[in-house]
Amino acid sequence: RFEFLSADSELTYTYSSSLTTLDIPKGLFIYINNTSTNLVYYNRRTILKKATLPIGATTLANEFSEGSFNPQELAKKFSKKFKAVLEQETWLNDIDPETQFVGAGQSFVNLARLAKRLNKYPFQQEHNIRIDKDTFTKTYEFIQTLDIDKTKKLKGISSDRADALLAGLSIINEIMNLKEEP
Repeated sequence: RFEFLSADSELTYTYSSSLTTLDIPKGLFIYINNTSTNLVYYNRRTILKKATLPIGATTLANEFSEGSFNPQELAKKFSKKFKAVLEQETWLNDIDPETQFVGAGQSFVNLARLAKRLNKYPFQQEHNIRIDKDTFTKTYEFIQTLDIDKTKKLKGISSDRADALLAGLSIINEIMNLKEEP
């Protein structure tokens, strides 16, 4: 017998299981899946705020799949669309500047794989990797130079969902920009 979790329960369990091994007292847990982006703002493992945004890497990629845009144009369209959804969560404007971001989901696994290759990271792990803003920016800018055919050929990235790679990184970029805005 299987019990199906509500979206809220899934988010809470994913957050709880992910943070049991991390020593990050104040953070914004970000879980990006195909159809939604889930955010949990916490302090000392106490959930302060949480939200499920109705747009994930695949839904965002699919929204612009009919157009013929270059990767830079596509990244701008992804960012603009996601930022409009993100801005509806006004509590995000009040997150503490010391808040660290904790990412989960395929978009973050792909980010880790790419960042490791671009920066010649010596270890073979894909989890519990710290990526600073400069490393993220370098990776994000690199992906924006590749058309979909080249993206599909990236080692370690699933070719059947390569179209969602740029969308997922655009979502991460907009969330990272929260700390830079006044």
